[in-house]
Amino acid sequence: MPRLYIQHEESRIDFGVRRAFLSISSKQPDGVSKINDGSGPDPRRSSYYVTLLDHPEATTICMNPEEGRSSLEELPLPPAPGENRLSKVARAKPELTAADIVATVSINLSPEGLSMFGRDPVDKPAPATLNKIAAILNVALKKEIASPSGLIRRKITVEDKR
Repeated sequence: MPRLYIQHEESRIDFGVRRAFLSISSKQPDGVSKINDGSGPDPRRSSYYVTLLDHPEATTICMNPEEGRSSLEELPLPPAPGENRLSKVARAKPELTAADIVATVSINLSPEGLSMFGRDPVDKPAPATLNKIAAILNVALKKEIASPSGLIRRKITVEDKR
């Protein structure tokens, strides 16, 4: 997963994604469901099903960094059996097509927990620096579709794999 950062001289502010939610729903009630056969999200790899309060009808997976990592990596979900990169995250009713399914990724863009490289960890950023970071985040939030809980949502293209 690409990282966003701002760099100046010897300092860099890294905006790595520390938690993301993948939500999958359909236009048909109960058209998409959790996978219970062990091939879906793996809590041992920091991914698990959750219910979002502002999107309760969706099958949602929470993805956290693996232990020892500060942000999500390129493959935050384990590949499905027999796949190199594709994950199996939900089950759709056979009569549904890709056009019937809606998928979104949600992240919380917040200055809390930012990593600042190139600085002594004891040195706290100046209030002016923190205000600039907050201003950048506010501009980003205004440009994105945010949910009532403050999550930024992006739609994902759903394709049939046949």
